[in-house]
Amino acid sequence: MDQDNLLKPINSATVHKICSGQVIIDLTTAVKELVENSLDAGATHIEVKFKDYGLESVSVSDNGPGITTGNYATLCLKHYTSKLSAFDDLATVRTYGFRGEALSSLCALAHVTVTTATADLSPRGVQLDYASTGVLKGQTAIAREVGTTITLSQLFAQWPVRYTQFKKTIRREYARCMAVLEAYGAVCAGTRLVVSHQTAKQGTASQMVFQSNGKPLWLDRIAGVFGPKFRSLLTSYSVALDEHASDADGSNRQNQSRPDDQPPSPGSSRIDGYVSLPRSGCGRSGTERQFYYVNGRPCDLPKVARVVNEVYRSYNPQQYPIVFLNIHLDPGAFDVNVSPDKRTLFLHDEARLQNRIRVS
Repeated sequence: MDQDNLLKPINSATVHKICSGQVIIDLTTAVKELVENSLDAGATHIEVKFKDYGLESVSVSDNGPGITTGNYATLCLKHYTSKLSAFDDLATVRTYGFRGEALSSLCALAHVTVTTATADLSPRGVQLDYASTGVLKGQTAIAREVGTTITLSQLFAQWPVRYTQFKKTIRREYARCMAVLEAYGAVCAGTRLVVSHQTAKQGTASQMVFQSNGKPLWLDRIAGVFGPKFRSLLTSYSVALDEHASDADGSNRQNQSRPDDQPPSPGSSRIDGYVSLPRSGCGRSGTERQFYYVNGRPCDLPKVARVVNEVYRSYNPQQYPIVFLNIHLDPGAFDVNVSPDKRTLFLHDEARLQNRIRVS
């Protein structure tokens, strides 16, 4: 038998690089994963800093509890996570992250540096450096407050083809990343998100891109990210998805509720949020200001978006709506383990959801 035709296992280093390139596909995915780590850690202040649009580096800092010493060595190893231990846990997962792939994958695609301090060690912290395999290769004592900063340098630089494309489209990548960060800034109550950018021309000075306020009311958070003008353009939207809910006749309760003041009771399903008023001048020429969430998780829901646009354009055919909609579902009613970036979701009864939007 020809030895060249025999099936042979791929070595672990190659498997790691191949899989990592599928988990972290662009700048947006890389930054999103780090921000979600901070949110899952309970941070109330998160700062994202870009250098040269992320081409040189991007860092995410938070005031979370910090990383304990027992987790230094395993922090960037593949499939190490505190968020689930068995496949069945996916049915009840409520955190943004859960697979334990992101940091390990980032190590294969960039130079990763972590600085962290816990309450029992601060003001003494530690800087951790990781190899491309995710193995801890060194640590240095530093001074820092409680929290964690993860810095990615030279993202994709070791991948010639992807790096060439990355440099060519860096402005577009950066713009997409801003849109995703705005989605988190608008939805996350109790957490301030600050985004800044520094170019080579600016030297060490950074320019503020936007900051969220983390206020309790969703409309206040939207206005904090997109400006106070949005208040006058939006109307609240709230509709129950349960067949026997109090508004089962399909009527929404526009302007009668504040979407995130009262979360739905356990086991109930509903859509809450804001949509631009259905009149000329309140919408937009495109769909770039449409944000969809499932249980507060930013996601892509193209079928739902299509229905929302169809209904809105039946009233205002010249424009597309501004949309902020959060779909509250039981964790078992959707599957988030679909795509590497976790933005694609399978809704188990999406047709009924679309119909409720049409008749509301």
